Amino acid sequence: MKNLLRLTALFFLATGALPIPATAKEKPSAAAHTADGEAAGMVPVPEGLKASDVQRSILEAATNRGWAIKSRDDGKVTIFLENGRWIAALALVYDENEVRIYSKSTRNGKPSLPEDWIKYIKQDLTKSLNTKAYLK
Repeated sequence: MKNLLRLTALFFLATGALPIPATAKEKPSAAAHTADGEAAGMVPVPEGLKASDVQRSILEAATNRGWAIKSRDDGKVTIFLENGRWIAALALVYDENEVRIYSKSTRNGKPSLPEDWIKYIKQDLTKSLNTKAYLK
């Protein structure tokens, strides 16, 4: 019975059905621009994870969605995806508390946010982080 409860809890954490309390607003202002690009979102990191765990989750989420890893440093991973009229480059800046997502993306040569792609990265990243936190 105890194993069944653990598996059920893991399922809910992995699917994102159990929310993690956000420490900041989910969607930053559309006007927020940095050297990394336009602010495109944030994912809170569950307590107990190290920066290396966060980086591993980012790499898993990106590669599972077909993104190429352009660069990876301590505190920042840059990913790239080209599809049709889209050329998308995302910088995921992270620490042990949150992952901030910035976009330098274009559609038809004009700056634009690939909102659905960002949504999917955020969902996959949340699942991976929740699973890692649960298994610690």
